[in-house]
Amino acid sequence: MVSEHDIFHSDAFDGASYQGPFREVSSILDAADHAFTDGKGRLALHLYCAAFEMEQTGDTTLSGRVVDGLRRAWELACDLGDRPTAEELFDALAPYNTNEQTEQGIVRLQGLATRQLEDLGVTTDDLEVMADAISQEVNRHGGNPLFDSIRHALEHLGVDAASGEETPEDAMPAVTALAVPAPLLRSGGSRSQDAQRTHEFRLDYAALAGYHDAIRYMRQFGLVPAHFAKLREFVEHTSRRHGVFGLSLSEPFFFYGPSRDDVSFFAHATAGEIGWPILHIDVEAQPDGSGTIKLAGPFKRGFLGGPPDIMELETPCIVLVENIDHLQRMFGSEEHAVGLIESHGRPMHGRSLKGEMTGYLRALLRKPGVFLIATAATSDILAEPLRSLIGIVQKIVIEMPHTDERYEVWQRFATDHSSFAHLDLMRLAQLSEGASRHDIVMAGHNAVEKAYRESLRTGDFREVEMEEVLIQLAGFVDHEAQSYRLLEDAAVEELHRALEHDLL
Repeated sequence: MVSEHDIFHSDAFDGASYQGPFREVSSILDAADHAFTDGKGRLALHLYCAAFEMEQTGDTTLSGRVVDGLRRAWELACDLGDRPTAEELFDALAPYNTNEQTEQGIVRLQGLATRQLEDLGVTTDDLEVMADAISQEVNRHGGNPLFDSIRHALEHLGVDAASGEETPEDAMPAVTALAVPAPLLRSGGSRSQDAQRTHEFRLDYAALAGYHDAIRYMRQFGLVPAHFAKLREFVEHTSRRHGVFGLSLSEPFFFYGPSRDDVSFFAHATAGEIGWPILHIDVEAQPDGSGTIKLAGPFKRGFLGGPPDIMELETPCIVLVENIDHLQRMFGSEEHAVGLIESHGRPMHGRSLKGEMTGYLRALLRKPGVFLIATAATSDILAEPLRSLIGIVQKIVIEMPHTDERYEVWQRFATDHSSFAHLDLMRLAQLSEGASRHDIVMAGHNAVEKAYRESLRTGDFREVEMEEVLIQLAGFVDHEAQSYRLLEDAAVEELHRALEHDLL
């Protein structure tokens, strides 16, 4: 076994073996890997965290190896039962986690919390009994005296229970509150101080890039970016003359299109333009028809994280149902499962997702001052009961970006990443036909990350190469399309040019 003293004085920490901060971070990661392999989990955990903190001091995106080390540190903290450290690492990993990784992490943190309670002699059955008793008590007598008692009890156990009446966003990790890649936004987009604290961008049309046609279409509803001063002044003048509200919000907006991400960004930007508080209902579906429904918004939650109380919901507000077609699919899957079970002679008398969600949405939409925005992949997916529940809608398609819109997205990306500035952005816009705005951003991020890691590996700054961007972009384009063949030919051409340059 190698001692901690040996690790810190090994070649990995030899002062002559590195030059500059990049090598220093790499050396710490080497030592962390060494400690992990040698079974020194606590030491490895601290070394991975040290590498993360050192690289975090710069303005650049974390390298892939540091993120991998941080992920291993998270696993170690969970294995060691170190819940405070695990929670800190979970927050640090949030920008690099997929939705699935985020959900798995939340479950694991809940497991750590349960384990701590079990150490105090509180079992899972005790928690269920307690929750049921609390619910009954709240229903009978109201919650304030009970909440005060719980708060005092938690403080006695050393838990900080101080909080306001409003609950933070429910079941929505900061990284997935909107998950807006910065290059889809123009600099100068509105972002309140509250949004900065929660890592949630408040989108509006002035903040988007690559949505010319969609924004132009929305003018008929009075939705005009603030920087179009004369047009906005006309809308306000016309509204005053007609004696109506400045926006035409008589029928719900139903946004749809081939790229769910692009549709989602535009729906959120539209809600931001309206400017009312947003109750965000995000529906995520699995291939088997199951799924999850997540709520977010600045509204009071029911006890134990339940949905906002309909009677206490402040209006005017927006209810934004993202991926409502997934909700329709979940209803169908539930009905199919119930049918199979009842066909075997076992009647189902439990709670129904379809009944609960339609009842909640119906109560929401009947409340004065509530405006609905929904998103989906296609326009003809709504069936009963959602079709009757929502009624007549304004169907608005968000098409795939045309050349000028793709150029604007690439231009925005190059503004934020100077290693992109030397590339022919118009050529990229032409070759990225068939890619969504979100796909373009992801391809650009992947190319930048690869060049960044190569810079760290060699100790020399490496600009992003055109062939790498094209290779990354190819992963987002339909391989059967003509645009993919053009993209593939261009990538081969760039690769040959790079090889000739290296030979010379």
